[in-house]
Amino acid sequence: MSRQDYMNTSVREPPLDYSFRSIQIIQDLVSEEPRPGLRPLRHSKSGKSLTQSLWLNNNVLNDLKDFSQVVSQLLEYPQNLAWIDLSFNDLTSIDPVLTTFFNLSVIYLHGNSIHRLGEVNKLAVLPRLRSLTLHGNPMEEEKGYRSDPDALGTYCGYSTLLIARALPPGGRLLTVERDPHTAAVAEKIIRLAGFDEQTVELIVGSSEEVIPRLRTQHQLSRADLVLLAHRPRCYLRDLQLLEGHALLPAGATVLADHVLFPGAPRFLQYTKSCGRYRCRVHHTGLPDFPAIKDGIAQLTYAGPG
Repeated sequence: MSRQDYMNTSVREPPLDYSFRSIQIIQDLVSEEPRPGLRPLRHSKSGKSLTQSLWLNNNVLNDLKDFSQVVSQLLEYPQNLAWIDLSFNDLTSIDPVLTTFFNLSVIYLHGNSIHRLGEVNKLAVLPRLRSLTLHGNPMEEEKGYRSDPDALGTYCGYSTLLIARALPPGGRLLTVERDPHTAAVAEKIIRLAGFDEQTVELIVGSSEEVIPRLRTQHQLSRADLVLLAHRPRCYLRDLQLLEGHALLPAGATVLADHVLFPGAPRFLQYTKSCGRYRCRVHHTGLPDFPAIKDGIAQLTYAGPG
């Protein structure tokens, strides 16, 4: 395969997936078998993977020592690494080694232990970086942090407006956003679109705090449609809160985004095994990386019985 052929096809290759392997050090990747996917991985004559995507999420990594050497052993063209998922590990800083991969366009670092917002400055040298996730790190508490759109609830109000426009007569929509600065922007957009507070109510706070108060403070007796589009790792907790506070009537629909990537495995396992939901996953892809598969879960609640 020529280099040009590789560049034209590698973005369609499945990722090299080492997620959920309890990997503690990068060197373990050399002896670890990647997870099988829906399509088989292709390799060069030397036996190295032709992909540009590497998934290391949901492990116990606390540093990236020997990362360059190990990636060179795994990938035929390590310099063309474009997507790396390091989410849900124990990283306390952003290792400068990532800045040596100049074709990186997507970096997932959410759910780690990165304290200093200044760590992000290291990545400014990457000319193609277009997507960076950092939510779920202690840096969120630092002044000046702006959460990634994928980490938020309401965010700028786009999904809220789409749902609001489809409300039946007399329908009411409650939307939750934990960041007060983002909520203020979304509030202006929602009102400029013509929706008053009686039709669309924006609640500032975390879902964990807001859900128990929906009935008493916001006069919500039932939620016929619920959209979960914040942190996938919080989906199961929030669904069980909705159940526990009797907010889901029989026949209610729950939509959950990003259940396959970065993924909400415990949420899916629960909804498929508890006997209270009909669950269907609508498969989607990512525009720039069609081999990276994601999905939206559509649940129908059968009731508490």
